[in-house]
Amino acid sequence: MNQRRLLTGYAVAIMSLGLTLVPVSPGNVMAEDVFNYPKVNPKEIETSFNQLIAGPYIVTLDPKVGPQEIVTFFADGNARRTVSLQFSSGAGDNGFSDSQGVWRRVGSRRIRATFFNINFSTDDGAFVGMARVNYDVIFNYNLRKIEGSFAGQVFAAGVNPANPGDAKPIAEFSGKFTGKRANVQRQPMP
Repeated sequence: MNQRRLLTGYAVAIMSLGLTLVPVSPGNVMAEDVFNYPKVNPKEIETSFNQLIAGPYIVTLDPKVGPQEIVTFFADGNARRTVSLQFSSGAGDNGFSDSQGVWRRVGSRRIRATFFNINFSTDDGAFVGMARVNYDVIFNYNLRKIEGSFAGQVFAAGVNPANPGDAKPIAEFSGKFTGKRANVQRQPMP
């Protein structure tokens, strides 16, 4: 059977099902395909949890505003966080850097993470102190959607946020979030 007749047969079958074939090549992506995920075998969750959750998550703090944060969990237990308002005004009306942190598994589909960032004055850029932000994260059944809560404290310059002792925070904040894991996109954008 020649290739042309075989391809024509597939095209007729695809058209009769109402499906569209879209050519895929590196660099071509489709936005709605970002959150299509493979199914996860429950046994894999136990044996490969760290590898299965590793990657970036697009996080929403306020549903009215939309995505505002990117949180990345690494398989080795490290984590990174970038927030949309960090250069304008965070807790205590200070700006703050990207956050670096660590996470550990505390349940079947649950982790706790602690992030640290540097706070600075948005007026003159002067160092103000450092913040610690604790996250409680719950993953859905296929480990691709998250929800949870966070609480943070900003400490003055000279105080170690990992071990502040009796030092009182100069600002505190907390909230809830939802998020979706970003995935390799398989379709070209229009």
